[in-house]
Amino acid sequence: MGTYKKSAAEGLKPSPNLTVSEWADQYRIIPVSGLSVEPGKWKTSRTPYTREIMDCLSPQSPHKKVVVMKPSQSAGSEVGINWILRTMHIDPCGIMCAFPTIAPVARRWSIEKLMPNIVQNPSVADLVDVNSRDSTNTILHKNFRGGFIAMAGSNSGASLRMLTYKYLYADEISDFAVSTDDGMGDPLLQAERGCANFFDSKIYYVSTPGIKGACRIEHEYLLSDQRKYHVPCPFCGQYQVLEWKNIIFDKDDMTKPVQYACCHCGELIDERYKTQMLAGGRWVKRNPKSEVAGFWWNRLYNPIGWYSWKDIVQEFLNAQKDVEKLKIWTNQSMAETWEISKESIDSIAMIESSEMYKAEVPAGAMVLTAGIDVQENRIEMSVIGWGTHFHGYVINHKILYGDPAQPDVWLQLDDEFFKQYQHELGSTLNIATMCIDTGGRKPEILQQVYKYVSQRKHLRIYAVKGSSVAEHPVFEFNRKPNEFGIHICSAGTNKIKDALYAKFNTGQFHFPDFLPPEYYEQLTAEAYHSELRRGVPTRVYTLAKGKRNEALDCAVYCYCAVAILDPAFEVIEKRMYKRAGIEKPEKTETGIPVPQKTTQPDAPVLPDPGKGDPLAYKKMKLAEMRRRTTGQRGFV
Repeated sequence: MGTYKKSAAEGLKPSPNLTVSEWADQYRIIPVSGLSVEPGKWKTSRTPYTREIMDCLSPQSPHKKVVVMKPSQSAGSEVGINWILRTMHIDPCGIMCAFPTIAPVARRWSIEKLMPNIVQNPSVADLVDVNSRDSTNTILHKNFRGGFIAMAGSNSGASLRMLTYKYLYADEISDFAVSTDDGMGDPLLQAERGCANFFDSKIYYVSTPGIKGACRIEHEYLLSDQRKYHVPCPFCGQYQVLEWKNIIFDKDDMTKPVQYACCHCGELIDERYKTQMLAGGRWVKRNPKSEVAGFWWNRLYNPIGWYSWKDIVQEFLNAQKDVEKLKIWTNQSMAETWEISKESIDSIAMIESSEMYKAEVPAGAMVLTAGIDVQENRIEMSVIGWGTHFHGYVINHKILYGDPAQPDVWLQLDDEFFKQYQHELGSTLNIATMCIDTGGRKPEILQQVYKYVSQRKHLRIYAVKGSSVAEHPVFEFNRKPNEFGIHICSAGTNKIKDALYAKFNTGQFHFPDFLPPEYYEQLTAEAYHSELRRGVPTRVYTLAKGKRNEALDCAVYCYCAVAILDPAFEVIEKRMYKRAGIEKPEKTETGIPVPQKTTQPDAPVLPDPGKGDPLAYKKMKLAEMRRRTTGQRGFV
C-alpha cells in the first residue's frame, strides 16, 4: 500500500520544467481579499502581455535581469507573486523582496499580499508554518522548506546586506532611496550583491515611473532590450503600440464612445475588440543587443472590465486644471515619466504674467502661509495664498533688516505674522502657518530661531531644514525634539521645487504687479538637470554663479507650510462665499473662481462673536508667553 501512495505522490509532483506562466495557469489561486480585483483561478489569457515576462523569469530563460516599467494596477506585481510561489513549490531557494521602505510598505506587502497568497494557494500553503512566531518566521522573514522569503527596505542597509539569496524581487524602485540610512550607497546595487555569487540568479525590477531623468525604472528600462507590446488592428491586421495620441473622444460629450484610431488604416476601433487584440499581441524589442529583458505598457492595454479607455480619458480631463493630478495620470496611467517643460524658468515671462489683484488677496486664494529665509543681516519673508488644486498666489515679499541674532528684527516678524490681509470676497485673512529656515546659520542666529519657534509653537510656526535628497518627502518631522523642545521639520526641497516649477510652467502660480524684477530673478535663479550620482539617476537643482535665490527659498517654505496644513480648500471656499453673501461662480479654464453675482451687495462681513477672533486669540497667547519671560519683550 505504501508503494501505491508513494507512486501517487510522485505523480502529483509538478514538473520542474514548468515555466512561471505555465505554473500559474495550473496552480495559482488569486486570494479572496479586499486587494483582489478578480479572485479565483489565475488565467494568463486575461493579461496576455504578462506571459513573456513570466517566461523570462523562469529558470529556462537565459535572462538574469527582467525590468518592467508599467502603469499602476496592471498585473506587474502579480507576476512577481507568481514567480515567488512557483519558486516555493518547485525550485525552493532564498528570495529577497525589496521595497522603498520597511515600514509601512514591506510590512503591509507581507501582511496584505504575501500571506493571503500563501495561505489560499494549496500548492504552497503547507510549506510555511503561518502560526509560528519564532525568530525564523516573522512578518518580514518567512522560512519554507528549502528556502526563505526575506523583506527589506531601500532605507535600511542592514536589511539588504544581511542575507545571501538566489532571487531578488524589487517593487516600486522609482521610490527607492538614493542611499541607505547608513550611507553605504545605492540600495539596488547592495541588493544585487546579495545574489551575485549564484550563476543562475534572477533579478526582477518592477515599478511605475516618476520624474524624467531622475527615475530608476526609466534608467533600467533604457538599458534593457526595450520591448513594447504590439497588437493587431481588427480591420487591417497591422501591428502597433497603443498610444494616447490615437485615442479619439469628444470632451464635450462623454456619452459618446471612446475609440482608438489605427495608425495604419485609420479605422476607429471600439474597445470591445481589445480582448482579441491582446490575445494576438506580441512583444517587439527596440534594443535587441541588450541582455536585459525590459517591458513597457500603459493602461490602454488593460483587459475589458478593468480601468477602461473612457476612465482614462475622464481622468485626463479631470487633471487639466491640476498639475499634480496630470503628473499622476502621466506616471500611473500612461506609464511615462513626468517631464517639467523647461530646465529653467524665464523670469521675463513671469513678469509679463503679473496681474493687478482686486484686493490684497484674490478670490482664488483661501489660505495664507509664510516662508522665512534667514540671512546674516536680514530676514526675508514671502506670503503666498493657496487655493483649489494648490494654485499659488504671491501676496507679498518683504525684507526685514536687522541682526537675526538680536530680538529686534524678530519683533518686526511678529508684526508681519499678525497682519490681516483684505480678501476680495470682503473678509480678512491671517497667516495660517509659517515655516522658518534653520539651515546653514551661525550658532547665535540658530539659537534665536529656535527660541522664537519654541515660544510660538501654538501658532503653527515651524523650524524647517531643507533636504536636497531626491526621494525625501515634502515634509517630515523629527521624532525627537531638540534641546528647545521643538521637532525640526525636514523639507524635501527637490520635490517642492519640482512642484513649484511645474506650476510656474503651467500658469498655476500668480503674481501681483508691484513686485520688483529682482524678486523674479531670485525665484528663477536655479536651473535643474539630471545626472548619475553613484550610478543613480538624480535630478539636481543648481544656483547660477553670482545669483541669489532668497525668493525661491521663501516660496519653498511657503509650500512646505501649506503641505503641513493640508487645508480642505473646497470646504473653506464654500464657507467664504457663504459668509460674503456671494454666489459661488463656475470656475474658468484656469480654475480661478471669479465672483459674478452678489446677493447682498452692501452687507459687511462681520466676525462671528460666538467663535471669537482668531487674531485676538493669537495676540493674547503671545502676550501671555511674554509675561512669563524675564520682562523683556520678545526673548528670554
